[in-house]
Amino acid sequence: MFVWGADLSSTDLRPLLPTIDFDTYVVNGEWEVLSTKAWRQVEGNDAGNITNLYYQIVIRRRPSLLALTVLLPVVVLALVNIFVFTVPSEAGERLAYSMTSLLSFGVFMSFILDYMPSSTENLSIIAVNLSSLLMLSAVHVLLCILSLRLFHRDNVKHPVSPTLHSLIICLEMLLCLDPPVKNKVSDISDMSLFENATVGHNDAAQSKGVKGKLDKWAMTRKQKQAAYSDPKEMTWRRVSRSLDKLLFRFFLCLLLASNGGVWTVMINNYYHYS
Repeated sequence: MFVWGADLSSTDLRPLLPTIDFDTYVVNGEWEVLSTKAWRQVEGNDAGNITNLYYQIVIRRRPSLLALTVLLPVVVLALVNIFVFTVPSEAGERLAYSMTSLLSFGVFMSFILDYMPSSTENLSIIAVNLSSLLMLSAVHVLLCILSLRLFHRDNVKHPVSPTLHSLIICLEMLLCLDPPVKNKVSDISDMSLFENATVGHNDAAQSKGVKGKLDKWAMTRKQKQAAYSDPKEMTWRRVSRSLDKLLFRFFLCLLLASNGGVWTVMINNYYHYS
């Protein structure tokens, strides 16, 4: 502040305190005042030297309300959106699930933008994070459509190419996935098999049943090994399921890494201005 038309010889302004007086200040629930400063500066012009008083107020938004109303719902929505790849393709609600998640992000983003400035030079990290999650949700919808197209593709008219066959086998080995095997032995049968084998019954009928189960279990292992190299075992449903498992793990790691980086930056900024 300064006195218009008065030079230093007639008016000399000086702050009473080096900071702003907060005797009549009412504590705000959304913003927190970190520091204040008041200083005097003499500036010259054609009319002479004048004194200016400058006041500086540093404020910070309280993080508890922002974390509960903005950050936590965003993380929950993003996490729920990724689980679209775990919904079976046989279910008819898979595409509707992904579209609902996309619309939820759009509605929530419009709700958040109402509390932000309409124009600013520096973009908020929350706005950037919401925009990136919204684009990822749209990518999830497109990938869900692609997965459904592959799942319902005819194996007779459009067989799986050898290149894609090799790629899916490498993907299954990388993700430690078992290929689909016909007449698969259940885990309960395997457990009962080993329990009966360790007890050592003398009954001939039971021994014959255990031997049959052992032969069946060995045959199942051979079928699993042969499924990797048999082109007839590779179907578009298998391609779709392997792709879904890959996308689920990829986007889950991407979400954890991106949100971890965003939270780290916000926490560092919070303690930096403390």
